Amino acid sequence: MSGNRAIPLKAKLATLALLWATLAFSGLAVATTLWARLLLLAVGVGVTLHLLAMKTLE
Repeated sequence: MSGNRAIPLKAKLATLALLWATLAFSGLAVATTLWARLLLLAVGVGVTLHLLAMKTLE
């Protein structure tokens, strides 16, 4: 596997929008405990940082 991975800007934006919409729904409608909501937030922040760290294709 190559270390030079890149993703188109539109794909990044769509992925982030879908990620946060899904996490928001899960946090509001499914997760009932504070620790579960905090876990969802941590996953969202981690995935967002990972995605933003990837190179963007022109």
